[in-house]
Amino acid sequence: MLNNSANIKEPGLNVLPPGVERYIVNGGGLTGIQILPDDEIEIINNEGNQICEISVFNKEGKSETSILNLKENKDASEIKAILSKKDESSLIALRQLKKRNLDISKSKSSIVFDKDTGWGEKIKIKSKDKCYCIFAAPGDEMLVHEQNPPTDLTIFVKRSKITKDKEHHVIPDPMFDPLSETNIDRATAISFQVKEGDYIQVISPTGRQCSDFVAFDTTKLDKRIEKGLDWQTTRV
Repeated sequence: MLNNSANIKEPGLNVLPPGVERYIVNGGGLTGIQILPDDEIEIINNEGNQICEISVFNKEGKSETSILNLKENKDASEIKAILSKKDESSLIALRQLKKRNLDISKSKSSIVFDKDTGWGEKIKIKSKDKCYCIFAAPGDEMLVHEQNPPTDLTIFVKRSKITKDKEHHVIPDPMFDPLSETNIDRATAISFQVKEGDYIQVISPTGRQCSDFVAFDTTKLDKRIEKGLDWQTTRV
């Protein structure tokens, strides 16, 4: 007999234990993560046959893969190629590199896994110091006759120091530098005004939280016409 919602005793609990964060590196993409001293990193090759290129920057912004006990074995050519694509994940990574004054063109990298790696294989590494890391799952676009697309990697980061206030501690990097940033406490609401062409990014720091908002046309409000977009249209 299948379980149903009546069997859930404590709904809404975080699946991961305290201090553990999960990141997905999409096949053909990359992800940047801030790593702190003594953090433990586990990289899982979800489907196998996928290499992982890692570039590490120390506190001074210099390339130093030895912080993760890795050996430099090439320049960050695959990471550079992905960053040149200008897709969403690449733009976010470029923004974070620029924000931290990190020069990827002068960096070196390490390769873990290879084309013969089996699915589910994993590698564990531990950081010796604070650093900013770029993890990439490089690969060419799939050739139909070879069925060889780049595939996802899963990264778990176990923090050496656990912050109790997880909701305000683990906040993903924004897509771009925000003009305004506001935390909305649980079970509350706020109002703000945006201009034509502005983008609104809503982040759920710990997941499992939907967001409803209603948008009004200010020119109509000035005319005392109050017609907002249906909340079902703007639900995220």
